[in-house]
Order: sequence, then structure tokens, then C-alpha cells
Amino acid sequence: MEVRKISNTKNIICLVIGCGMLFICVISILVGIFFEKRKWLSQSSDLFFLLLGVIGILLILTGIVNIVSNIETNKYLKNTPYSLDYQKEISTYTIIGKDKKKPKNGALKFYKYSEWKDYIEKTFKDIIDDEDAYRYMIRRLRNKESYKELIISAVIPIEVGMFSTFYSAGNNVSEFGTSISILISAIILSIIVTVNYLECKEEIGFISDFNEIIFPSKIHRK
Repeated sequence: MEVRKISNTKNIICLVIGCGMLFICVISILVGIFFEKRKWLSQSSDLFFLLLGVIGILLILTGIVNIVSNIETNKYLKNTPYSLDYQKEISTYTIIGKDKKKPKNGALKFYKYSEWKDYIEKTFKDIIDDEDAYRYMIRRLRNKESYKELIISAVIPIEVGMFSTFYSAGNNVSEFGTSISILISAIILSIIVTVNYLECKEEIGFISDFNEIIFPSKIHRK
């Protein structure tokens, strides 16, 4: 099976751009202090270069983190458990029947569930009804189900509490700024929770269908 490798080209570009922006910021500081003999940030243009430097630092950190992460992921992909490129297969599963122009994680396109099923049967024929592989997938399934329960039982009540606090604070004009901050935080958290919840459901669906296809005797025995 061909081993997928994640490219770091975009992250390297991000790192280079970030370094360039930070370099420009540093040069502007040095010019202002040593050549123009003035305090830095004494001019409005200095704020622009400050912002440029901050963005540059963020780009550098993002690039470094992603590069390190991709290096570790590529090491993992060279020796995946049971030759299962987990993220690739999940990404493939989530776009079945969808016209995705740029699938992520090296996902493959299938317009019918039956096509995907045939692909799974052929690709993982060596582990059909394998006890160890089955237990490996069951463990992943249980972990995801636990995570889903955590979202429902813990995170969602926190969301409700934040919106309730916003409503209470909104009645007090003096706390308007605080209430807006709470609302923005609640909305951002809601988006993050929703995305994580939907991804979790997709992953549970993938594992369930995968197990049904690859471990038929184990599933039917239940």
C-alpha cells in the first residue's frame, strides 16, 4: 500500500513570510531608535510595523507547530496500525457522495456507498475478522463515544450557562461590555463544540460501518 506523506511546503512558506514580516518590524525599530534618534511607537506608522511583527510571530509559531506536527504524522504513517491511515479513511468516508474539489488528508472520492465498501473490502482484506484489529477499532469507537458523551454532558451545559449569564448581564447597561465579551466567547465556543461534535459523530459512523464490513462475524455474533 502506498504510504501517504504530508507536505510541509505551505508551512515553510508561512514560516518564511512570518520571518520576513518580523524582520521588517525589527528593522523599523532599529531605524527609529538608532538612526532617527526617537522613541519607538512615537509615530502612528510604528503601530503598523508593530502589528506586522505580531502577525509575523504568529505565522512563525503556526509554521513551526505545523511542521513539527507533520513530521510526527509522517513518521506515524510509515508504520500505521494494520496499514490503516486513519485520518485518510475518515476523510474519505465523510465525503462519500459529495463533490469535494480538494479533499483533505489524501481522501479518495466515492460517489456511492457501495463503491466505498468495495474499496474497504479490497484494501483491508488481510485483517478481515482479525481479532486484534477488531479490538483496536472497538477501543477507538469507545473512546469516541466517551468523548461524545463528554460534549453532551459537560460542554453543552457550560454553553447554556454562558448564554444565561449574557442575558442577565445584558439587562445592566453598566455591564454591557462584559456581556458582549461573554456573548462573543459563547458564540466562538459554540462553533468549536458544534464542529467537534459533528466530527465525532462522523468518526463514530465510520468506525461502525468499517467494523460491519471488515469484521462481519464479530458484529453478527453480538
